[in-house]
Amino acid sequence: MKRLFILVPDLDETSHIVYELKSMGVKESHIHICGGLPEDLKEAHLHRAGIFYTSHLGSAIKKGPLLGLVLFFFILSLFYIVLPNNVHITPFALVAMLVFGMAIGIWATGLIGIGVKDETIEKYEEFVKEGHFVMLIDTPEGKEQEVARTILSHHPSAKLAQAAFN
Repeated sequence: MKRLFILVPDLDETSHIVYELKSMGVKESHIHICGGLPEDLKEAHLHRAGIFYTSHLGSAIKKGPLLGLVLFFFILSLFYIVLPNNVHITPFALVAMLVFGMAIGIWATGLIGIGVKDETIEKYEEFVKEGHFVMLIDTPEGKEQEVARTILSHHPSAKLAQAAFN
């Protein structure tokens, strides 16, 4: 999936674009809106972009298990250094340490990810504060150019915020 960021001047135009996207086969769950009041978006039947879409939470959480694995090996090494030779760690304790390390890793990276805003969202923060909208549209690989071209040709006031064609 590729994410398109479309800048839209008002809620009415945003609603029209969402309707057009749905008719093109883009799922409603793949369209998220930044800006406006939550009540206005709900009344217009639009999905507000949550923290998962406006921050690095998703990508950070994916790195959590790796950090947890590193933590697990650190704890395991520490136990082998500190514990006397006649004390053995049971398989259950190993699994418990692994689960603990993974949980701590996911938690820690999640906290970091929440604190880091998506670069595009941060770049257009003033645009949103002025009452405009940023649409986040997840499109299948290969269809992103077609979707962007269609939106921009039918809605001249909309602009592509970030080229997601990498």
